[in-house]
Amino acid sequence: LATFWESHDPTQGMRQGNDLGTQYRSCLYLQSQADLDQAQQTATAFQAAMFQLVNPKGITVIISSVTAYTSSAANLASEVLAIFMVLALVTIGSTCTWTLFGILIGQFLKTETRLRLFNIIMASLLLVSLLPVLLG
Repeated sequence: LATFWESHDPTQGMRQGNDLGTQYRSCLYLQSQADLDQAQQTATAFQAAMFQLVNPKGITVIISSVTAYTSSAANLASEVLAIFMVLALVTIGSTCTWTLFGILIGQFLKTETRLRLFNIIMASLLLVSLLPVLLG
């Protein structure tokens, strides 16, 4: 599956690279529901990872960090490495935290009553956050 997702470009309909035609459709041949579940899970994870590579906010953070926190060309490599290490540690920590939070909230919201209560609370918070804009 990793090879498929690494070589597959879903934005190219009826083509792959310079090759055009209906014979260039991409597909997975699955033999069971477990295969389908695994393919869907890897697709979601791979798509999220690829999105982060082209995420303009992430690229902006990297460029502005390097611009703001590097001092001279003489030590540029070591300073960029230090920035990379800090950003990597923060990213890993926040990813683990949000993943754990997502798992916990998913377990909590399995009942319809809790999900409805959560939606009402979130909608109320959204409306409250709009008050300064509407009243200001």
